[in-house]
Amino acid sequence: GVKPYACSMCDMRFFQRYHLARHTLTHTGVKPYACTMCDMRFIQRYQLERHSLTHTGVKPYACTMCDKR
Repeated sequence: GVKPYACSMCDMRFFQRYHLARHTLTHTGVKPYACTMCDMRFIQRYQLERHSLTHTGVKPYACTMCDKR
């Protein structure tokens, strides 16, 4: 398929304008999602959500080889 949205700073191309806008943040250094528990900041919300688990003690991912989380 044709990816009509091209990054002006690298060779990446995207199907949707939103994906290009999100990608552009990797070049600008802007990290709009801040952790309220520490000084970490993130480009995407899901990164902040995953990071937040380090503060809560919740370990939702189980090892497929043993019982550890």
